[in-house]
Amino acid sequence: MKMWNKYSLVMGLLSIIIYFQRPVFASDWEQTLEPALAHMGAGAFDKALPLLEEQANNGNGLAQFNLALFFKLGWVGEPDHNKACVWFEKAAHNDIPVAQYEYAQCLSNNESKVKVAIKWYKRAYERQVINAGCEAGQLLIKHSTDEAELRQGVTLCIEAAERGSIEAALKVAGWYQNGKYLQQNYTSAMRYYTLAAPDKQPLAAFELGKLLDAGLGVQADSRQAAYWYEVAASQGYAAAYLPVAALYWKLAQEAQTNQPHLLAKAYLWGSTAKRQRLSATPEVVEQLHERISATVPDTWKENLDKKILDHIRRFH
Repeated sequence: MKMWNKYSLVMGLLSIIIYFQRPVFASDWEQTLEPALAHMGAGAFDKALPLLEEQANNGNGLAQFNLALFFKLGWVGEPDHNKACVWFEKAAHNDIPVAQYEYAQCLSNNESKVKVAIKWYKRAYERQVINAGCEAGQLLIKHSTDEAELRQGVTLCIEAAERGSIEAALKVAGWYQNGKYLQQNYTSAMRYYTLAAPDKQPLAAFELGKLLDAGLGVQADSRQAAYWYEVAASQGYAAAYLPVAALYWKLAQEAQTNQPHLLAKAYLWGSTAKRQRLSATPEVVEQLHERISATVPDTWKENLDKKILDHIRRFH
């Protein structure tokens, strides 16, 4: 399974590269890589490596990119960041979009090469590596010397978020929520948290829950807040355990119908919060758990406790 995961990653990255505007020689590069890819598909990475090295030294951009991945991820031997960056740079100059992004990553922590990193991020962004837009934007913000550069950085992140970057959408949502770089606007924060795919990104789901719970930007809605808190909790986001348990307990007390379902959820997440002991207010967790546990029938608990343990094993 481990080998298959490696090969799947390579093929996935290759498909990304091939999907975008391709260098003139990409089809030739792909053809000469077929023997190496065959070895990788069989899990024989040690046999693929010399074939990749030969093609990379001959100027094959796809081989250079794959060779960089070998060193970055340690597919043969220990990871070697410096060697990976050397080959990402060569592949970047050969117009491989993802390599341009990776090379920018190599440069981004070097104060003397920030401007070069921004250039490569922007080039990757132009070639549809959407996350690169906000990476460039954040470097511009961090190293801005005037308001124009800061605004340019913020604009790049907004554009990347609108084009589908989850990371950029999270960043922009947080700026709107906290009034940093953008005027505080909870409605806009909710919009960008929604763009951040909260069903897959637990932080976005948790923040949506907080906004709905507090009625910031919208009318307070306990059911919708509980829904988004639970989406985050279900992905192992521990900060959501206590608030979702508290909301389901509140909803169960108020419910005219469906009370058993709400009560079971309150017990599930309240018990998870107690067992993980991750809350800054353990006495609140303990008190809530005691109230819920005293109400839940003992006949429910064996099944619910099993679900709690399964969740903890999976995420913690």
